[in-house]
Amino acid sequence: RGGADNITALVISMSRHHQRINASMPTKALRKFSFLEGCTLDELRAFWNLVEVRSFAAGDTIFSEGEAADDFYLLAEGMVELHRADRCLAVIYAGEPFGGMALTAENQRTTTAIAIDECKALALRQHRFFQLIREQSPLANHMLLRMFANAVQIVQKQNIKIADIPH
Repeated sequence: RGGADNITALVISMSRHHQRINASMPTKALRKFSFLEGCTLDELRAFWNLVEVRSFAAGDTIFSEGEAADDFYLLAEGMVELHRADRCLAVIYAGEPFGGMALTAENQRTTTAIAIDECKALALRQHRFFQLIREQSPLANHMLLRMFANAVQIVQKQNIKIADIPH
């Protein structure tokens, strides 16, 4: 029987796993990362379920040169400097990936990452990425292609810098 005073309630039950996920990063926001450009909605959801949101204060060391490399990062907020031997090599801005060598066979970090200001980053553990590869996931293929493209850009930039040095 329908009446103007009827109240309809909707109860949503969530598993413990989903309760710990920060809902402030929906798939629309993930689409803004160039690294995830071209991913389907299902791939974005899969990515979100694989990552952890990590916060860093200004001056925090995210990882250090020489330590075990086991996390890849997408910077959601803030800026990060990458250093090698106390020399700043690059500044990473919100929306950019860093620490990608962790998703390869590389065992140790080749740089130190330091938060310039308050940062939030999406961290993907190496073993989760390898699981995607074993499952022949389209997301893993997409990420591998993006990582390769990023590596090519870095090499091209370094070649330009080397070419600018007077001989």
